[in-house]
Order: sequence, then structure tokens, then C-alpha cells
Amino acid sequence: WDNTGQHVADPPMELRVCTDGRWLYLGINLTDPRTDAYGRQYHGHDQIDWRDEVLDVFFARGGDSDRFFHFALNPNGSDFDSVVGGTHLDSNFTWKHAQRIHETGWTAEIALPLRELGAPDGVVAGDRLALNVCRETRPLRQLHAWSPTGPSLQNRQALGDVVVGGFAALGRKRTEELSRASAVIRQRIDRLHAAN
Repeated sequence: WDNTGQHVADPPMELRVCTDGRWLYLGINLTDPRTDAYGRQYHGHDQIDWRDEVLDVFFARGGDSDRFFHFALNPNGSDFDSVVGGTHLDSNFTWKHAQRIHETGWTAEIALPLRELGAPDGVVAGDRLALNVCRETRPLRQLHAWSPTGPSLQNRQALGDVVVGGFAALGRKRTEELSRASAVIRQRIDRLHAAN
């Protein structure tokens, strides 16, 4: 969508997400008939040219914190990473990426290290992750997002939910959590009855 959520993004972007429990992998295909307008110079790490086409990825481990992570990538391979939440902290994560410009746009492959992003033990089926994948297109500087953000792409409240293993896995995990909690309550009630 565009960042208002009222119009389908043009040019379109297609996203795939998967995990092995330790890394979050993203494959993104960004359609664009005007790749000749892209800057072709590599500027280096944390030296991204924000005037160029930019792909932004925002990630948070759960919904309980204002802190989240921002990764950005240009078609030429220049990249950027930071912690967002109050202040922008310069961070150098061990994330990996590859990108390629082709005749119908460009593609990006990104691997995010979950252990560095608030999940030291990784993730399992039923875990919820907060994610957004956004695009700043040139030359018009249109803002597009998987989960519409409003006027700013750096909107923690706009991150969408990704459920590891699907909603059935989330349901099983939540049922197990409730079952454990109710077992603890039952034990307390049984002790009170025994005392009386």
C-alpha cells in the first residue's frame, strides 16, 4: 500500500518471509520500469543515499516495547542499521543482504540475526513478531509499506504481525500457556481447600 493505506502501491513490491528459528529471512521483489534512474555508486555501511530508491525493514521481537530495529538497503548495496526508540543508536548488527538490479526492477534478500534483535534463544512456532517492509521510490519519493504507516515510516505502532508457523501454531501456544496458568491457579485453590 501507499503509506496512507488508501491506494495500492505502484510500482508493486512482493515480499516473502521465513525463519529457521535463528534467522529471519526476507525475499523482496521490487518492480520498477525506471531502474536507469538509480544511483549505481556503493557508498558503504551506514552511508546510504536517502535520495535514491530505498528499502526499509522495521522489526521488533514483541509488542511490549517502543524499541525496534531499522534496516535499510539501496539497490547499489549501500546499507544502514539502527535501534529506534527514543534516540537513534548506531548499531552494527551481523545482518546479511544481497541485491540485484534487473530489467523489471530489483530484488533484495535479507537475513536478520534474531539473537541480536531481542530473541537470544531464537523463535519457535506460535511466536509473534512485529515487522514492516517499506519502500521509498524515486524520483517522486512515494512511500509504500506492507503495513501502512501514516506520514512516517518509523512508526512502531504500524508494524504488522507475523506469526511463526501460522495462526494454528499461535492458537496451540496460547492454549498451552493458558493451561499452565490454570494449573497453577488450581494448585493454589487445592491448597486453600486443604488448609480449610
